[in-house]
Amino acid sequence: MNSTIDTKQEQKDRPPQSPTANDTPKINNELLIDIIGDEYTQAILIELTNNGKTARAISNSIKASRPTIYRRLNKLVRSGIVSTTTELNEDGHHRDKFHLKTDSLEFKLTDSGIEINTQINT
Repeated sequence: MNSTIDTKQEQKDRPPQSPTANDTPKINNELLIDIIGDEYTQAILIELTNNGKTARAISNSIKASRPTIYRRLNKLVRSGIVSTTTELNEDGHHRDKFHLKTDSLEFKLTDSGIEINTQINT
């Protein structure tokens, strides 16, 4: 029997668990503002606009390393605008697939700061 020991890097690169379908999505505005200006984050969001994709597919499409993609995806999941599902392949391996949870993001400057409005997919 083969066993696998996760390294700290593998654990760090894994996406955080997404809320279940019954959970009300909460957007972390501060984190979202922090990451939205990043070119890789923007490319990932564009990749996810039509349907869910694996980190490998995103990495291949935008020509960025998987660790770079996973770092951005992890932040997007924590921000609340991306979710994950796990799919089982025919060979028995599983893959996480990432999905955009919002149709739109609107940033508005107000006297009290930056307001973010989102349209969450249901």
